[in-house]
Amino acid sequence: MDYHQFMIECKAACHERHACGNGYQMLLNSQTVPEILNTVACNWNDVWRSKYSDIVAKNITRWFDGLEDEFHASGFFVNEETDKGIVFVSRPGKILTFTGRAKVYIFDTAHVVAKDNVQVYCRDKDSEIELYGHSYGKIEAGRVSAHNTSEVESYQECTCYDRTSVYALSGILHDFGHLQLVVENNVIIETNN
Repeated sequence: MDYHQFMIECKAACHERHACGNGYQMLLNSQTVPEILNTVACNWNDVWRSKYSDIVAKNITRWFDGLEDEFHASGFFVNEETDKGIVFVSRPGKILTFTGRAKVYIFDTAHVVAKDNVQVYCRDKDSEIELYGHSYGKIEAGRVSAHNTSEVESYQECTCYDRTSVYALSGILHDFGHLQLVVENNVIIETNN
């Protein structure tokens, strides 16, 4: 992968998904891979929430191959353990552990362990996430276990321990301890307490 091919594929994705005018203009003005990645960061909500996440999931490891230095310089990582930056996770083939203040986005099946102040966002139903310390997870799909004083918003399956703060919005909750618990929408609760 090189800058020109990356730009061609990003433009094609914008056309396919009818990108907003401002984001598309930012992309067109990008002269380097870091500038393209800055455009992605500035428009991250559109990328993650709906418009492009399936395109990113399908292509991220291929895009990263050959552009590692530019991704790293821009604070982006792919299937790599780090304590900072934005990490794209897509079928890493091993358990990934994150510390510090990394923001982890799981696009495809993974097992992620988050410690310290790491934030994890997951939309893959087959992924497994473990939260420790003061980590945070918005787990729209997948199984999550929350420990220590972590905070989680769960939509599929959550197991909580210790003094966690849990917002279970659907699915199943296995409650073995919590500090705060908010449950909505027909959540099934299994508890020892």
